[in-house]
Amino acid sequence: MNADFRPCAVIPVYNHAASVGRVVRETATRLSPVLVVDDGSTDGSGEAAEAAGAELIRHPVNQGKGEALLTAMNEAARRGFTHVVTLDADGQHDPSDIPDLLAEARAHRDGIVIGHRRMAGARAPMANRIGRHISNFWVALEGLAYVADAQCGYRVYPVATVLGLPLRTRGYEFEIEVLVRAARQCLPLRNVPVQVVYDTPEGRVTHFDQWRDNLRLSRLNAELCFSLLPALPGILRNRSHRTDPGATPRSLQNLALEAGFLMTRVVGMELARALVLAPTVTFYLLKSPTLRRTLLSYAGRQRPAADPADRLQLAWRVLFRFSESLLERMMRTQGLWAREWNREAGEEGVQRIRDALAEGRGVVLVTAHMGRWAEAAEILIRAGLDPIMVMDRSEADAFTRTQERVRQPTPRIEDASAGAASGIRLLKQLRRGELLAIMGDRLAGDPGAEVGLLGGPIRLPLGPFLLAATAGSPWFAVGGFVEADGRIRTQVEGPFRPVAGRGERRKAAGEEARRFSGLLERWIRLYPEQWFNFQDPWQAAVEAAGRDRSRTQQSGQD
Repeated sequence: MNADFRPCAVIPVYNHAASVGRVVRETATRLSPVLVVDDGSTDGSGEAAEAAGAELIRHPVNQGKGEALLTAMNEAARRGFTHVVTLDADGQHDPSDIPDLLAEARAHRDGIVIGHRRMAGARAPMANRIGRHISNFWVALEGLAYVADAQCGYRVYPVATVLGLPLRTRGYEFEIEVLVRAARQCLPLRNVPVQVVYDTPEGRVTHFDQWRDNLRLSRLNAELCFSLLPALPGILRNRSHRTDPGATPRSLQNLALEAGFLMTRVVGMELARALVLAPTVTFYLLKSPTLRRTLLSYAGRQRPAADPADRLQLAWRVLFRFSESLLERMMRTQGLWAREWNREAGEEGVQRIRDALAEGRGVVLVTAHMGRWAEAAEILIRAGLDPIMVMDRSEADAFTRTQERVRQPTPRIEDASAGAASGIRLLKQLRRGELLAIMGDRLAGDPGAEVGLLGGPIRLPLGPFLLAATAGSPWFAVGGFVEADGRIRTQVEGPFRPVAGRGERRKAAGEEARRFSGLLERWIRLYPEQWFNFQDPWQAAVEAAGRDRSRTQQSGQD
């Protein structure tokens, strides 16, 4: 470990004698020393931890989880440790995740790293799932920051930073307060997916008192809400001095989604859309001139004869449908919402993809940032296909985090950000007969092909079509859209088979890109509110043409 990054493990324990020894032993194989704070146990938990190799600190009487954590951090600071990894003694946390948490903590040393429990497939009680969203909501509201799992005690704390926070609570509510206090100082709050085990060999025992501890949480939330307004100047001042992108809050968007989730549980999806999503979308459209300009540019091309009010309404509805898709995905992560697939309309297209794969040359699926493309990928998986999703690293990371929480198989991901090396790997996969799915409506490095869309020139990437032409693979245009009856319809167009000699492949790819733009325009006309490409492709094409002219002039001068 680096001299300025010295972590140790901390396990607070109160009457978990049956499980704490195993947790200590498994933790010690990944990180040592392991400090165990016996918070007044009466069942021999301290002795079991010490027998397993832990260094024991005792509280004579039970003082609360927060006090146990602070005791451990003060001891860690005295011994020169800079960070502590905290695990619960009941065995629900998997110590094999410690390296991932430490890697994130090393990259953001003054921030708090929070485990984001993968509850899908872990048989998590519904109360835990709902409780997580309630806690996330309050942290977003009170701290103006986003965390994915505010209730998870599997964390990495920077010792000196936490000991310097004005913390008041000492029980279970400490884990909420520390996040809000850190967020108000605009310290990074980093989320790392972790495993969670609810059926441990010893049987899980919780000491959370539904009445006492929920009352304490309610009192804390009330105090933090009332103190938010006077704290705002300091929060804004702290934010203005921070440059770490990890500290940039996504508070409004995530607060709206958490509020929408909770509202949906209480009053249903329709009222949640009206009471939460509608005002949030209106605020964003008024607040962001860049977003508003981009959406109005699209609305003007979609409806050139419409008056400004009609164009603004279409822009608002596009943003609303996008926000709605995010809320629905959040509901799907809890197994609480899923749109029905229009099977009658989709099976024939899926069969055409199967038939093309049977030829053994691989298949390229070209999709777009429209409708429910992620759900369309899941439909293909449920139909027995196995697409490889080709994305750049940032988009792939976001997609993977979401898919890990939904109760569907996660597609394989291929990172496309490695340039020529990525192209070679993809070509080999096609020649092995694989199925690749690639976004075709945004440029990602190559200059692209100029095509027409909604009456103006844009540029589409050549990559998907160049791969198909080089490998001799057929390609399909595939999308998933919400229809008037609420079901998802998969649109499958193709197969298309670019044929070209070695020297003509780029020209053939350009022709296929123009074919795709025609299909894309047809989809946009059919589903005008479901194109979520929040970039202005017409303005981007103008800027790209200007750069091309500059390079040509510079080359001529040279």
